[in-house]
Amino acid sequence: MERHELLLRLERGLGESLSSQGVFQASTVSDLLNLTPGIEKERNIRVLDLAEGEVPPHPAHATNLIEALLYQAENQPTRKTLHFIEEGDTVCQWAYSDLLAAAQKAAAGLAGLGVKRGDRVGVMLPSGPDYVAAFYGILWLGAVPVPLYPPFRLDQLEDYVQRQAAILKLAGVEILISFDRAKPVMPLLKLHSPGLKKIV
Repeated sequence: MERHELLLRLERGLGESLSSQGVFQASTVSDLLNLTPGIEKERNIRVLDLAEGEVPPHPAHATNLIEALLYQAENQPTRKTLHFIEEGDTVCQWAYSDLLAAAQKAAAGLAGLGVKRGDRVGVMLPSGPDYVAAFYGILWLGAVPVPLYPPFRLDQLEDYVQRQAAILKLAGVEILISFDRAKPVMPLLKLHSPGLKKIV
């Protein structure tokens, strides 16, 4: 089902038909790019080969992401698992041990704010190390991360605030993790989200 959805989205986005067999057989982004012969490839597109040696068996016993992270951090602590890329350049890489340390640090900070198991915590951060650390830190505590898109277009602010406030209200979010660029939106968001008690 996921591959079928991918095929439909690619065809819609590219405006041309692709080989369904090719999409289903593709195992890398490079394979998918090769399916689009009518589109000239940009020179700045790089496909990173991120494989590092043999992969240990999957943690079949893991019932959640934290258990899987603990398994990977124990069995391959130095293996790079996250590559943060901005404008085509790798700005930082995290091994499983880095991800574990970031999750534990974020969890300690959130616990200090009173976050506990079962709480719903909003995460309004751009994609990157801070987002990942917050997401895993919330999971570490047994709380529930509620991802929210950061504000990007001020000309659509009213619609943005209404949509995000509805998500906060529906999820029962009391604490929201945000960033400096979103500060101008926070008073409006708080006004429309009466259950929101704390923004950090």
